[in-house]
Formats: sequence, C-alpha cells, structure tokens
Amino acid sequence: MDGVIGSAGYNLGGRVLVQAWCGRILETGAAVVVTSIGSRASFRGSIARSILEAAGPEIQTEVKRHGLVPPGSVVITHAGALTGVRYLFHTVVTRIENRYRADPELIVAATRRCILLADLLQQPSIALPAFGTGLGRARKEEAVEGIISGLSGVFPLCTSLDRVIFATTNEQVFALFNLRVLVVQALLQREQELKRALPELPPALYGLIGELLQQMERARETGANAATDAVALQQQAEAMISLGQELQQRLSREAWAPANTVQWIINTGNTIIENVNHYFGPVAAGGGDAVDLRGSQGAVIKPGGRVEQRFGSRE
Repeated sequence: MDGVIGSAGYNLGGRVLVQAWCGRILETGAAVVVTSIGSRASFRGSIARSILEAAGPEIQTEVKRHGLVPPGSVVITHAGALTGVRYLFHTVVTRIENRYRADPELIVAATRRCILLADLLQQPSIALPAFGTGLGRARKEEAVEGIISGLSGVFPLCTSLDRVIFATTNEQVFALFNLRVLVVQALLQREQELKRALPELPPALYGLIGELLQQMERARETGANAATDAVALQQQAEAMISLGQELQQRLSREAWAPANTVQWIINTGNTIIENVNHYFGPVAAGGGDAVDLRGSQGAVIKPGGRVEQRFGSRE
C-alpha cells in the first residue's frame, strides 16, 4: 500500500461519500469493483487483465456466456478468488464500429448504471476506474467529465450505498478528478443552502433567485466539464457573482436574514476566479495544490507525495 494516495471525500448530494484513490483499484477495499471490457469481453486492458489474473479465468468464461455485450451494458459476476470483493461489474464504454474507442456518453451511462446496481444489490461501496483511458483511448478530461456527470444527481436515489471510490494510478487523472469535484461540491452546497433559505425570502425576489440558481447550475456544469477552458469557467463565476450581488443589495435594503447565504455564494464565485488556473493544464508530479472552495479548513492535493485533506465546518 506504500505510495497510495487517497482523498477524505466529497458529498455530491444524498448519503453517498465520493472518494478519489491514487493506486490500484483492487486495493480500495470496495465491495464492488468495476472494470471496463470490450463488447467481446477480451479483458485486454491493463485493469481488466489484472483483475482477471487475481480473480481467476472463470470470470471471463462467465462473462462470455452472455455473448456480445452491448455498449453501455453492465455484466455482473462473482468475485472469484478475490478476497473482500463481493461482486465484479464489467462495463462496455467502447463501440466496435468506432474501432473500440470510448464513447463519452457511454461513460456517463455506465457510471450511473453501476451506482444504481450496487445500491440495488445493497452493497456499501463501489470502486470505479478511469473508464476508457487505456485501450479506449479516451482523454483523461473525457473520463473525468463523464464520471462526474454520471455521479451528479444519482445519489439521492440511493438507499444502501455509502461510498463511491474513483481509482486511478495516473497522478494527473487523480488530481484532475479532485480539482473538478471540488468545484461541483462547492456550488452544489451553495445551491442547497439558497433553496433551504427560500421560505425566509420575499416572494418578490423569487424571479431573481431563480436566475441565480440557474446560473449556479450552469457554473457547476462548466466546472464538471473537464474540457472547459479557464475563460469559460471564469465567465460563469462572474455572472453568478453579479446576480448574487444584486440579490444581496436588495436583501440588505429589506434587512432580510438570509443575506449571509448569498455572501457565501459570492465568496465561492470569487474563490473560483482567484484560483481558476488551478483547474487547467497538466498537473506536475509534486504540484497541483488544490484550493479550498468550500470555506473549510483546507484541501491540498499533491500527486507526487502525501495528500492531506482536512474537512472541517463550513465556517
């Protein structure tokens, strides 16, 4: 386990905690381990091959009984000789007609399907790989965006699953996932805070509040999109701040209590702008420090060394 790096976790809504793991997927301790296979169940990718070697050849035989596996499907098998793992999920995120290249839409669908199936089987944890970044030739940005998009919105449907682990041995992919999911979590939390404050706000401002919530959602989607450039994310954050400041001014004139909630939204937008360059470009080993977007005690990501993440209270 030496050299393994993990993150303390993120909450993207619901009961499930999301963690990032820089190390082998079989070392995560997850009850369900996911691998990406081609439609012909060749198990040629490095992760699929390592899982097959550890679990036993009968796993491949069992998958092949299903014939040609359709793109976007998940085949569930036992874990063979693996200890501590209850199920193996075998997904297909590539298309034969596209020369087995990974399809970003299939990455989103496979992520969502795996989460719901693990919850349906009442499993406590599931480990996901960086889908398609091997033989599927997906760019790391495509994989990260697809997985985060697949995770977004699915957790409120879960009743049994407690933990989702994104596992990769690539330090740049690990850092990119952490940095992106921080943006998504920060904005999602602020959206939820504003929605909870709605009963305390004057109905005359609901139109402006609706605009702000829509802009926050756009900024969150831009943050999750790993292919987005720095200028686009900055523009979304600036638009969010502008609407937040307008709402804050109107609330202050009326002396409404939820003004603090709006100030937290503005602060989050400013933090994104101040540190926008942290979210783009290659992450060098030993670098890639992540800023804290949530006003907690700090979040530092150092792919080349020990990772320390301290998640405290909001203030």
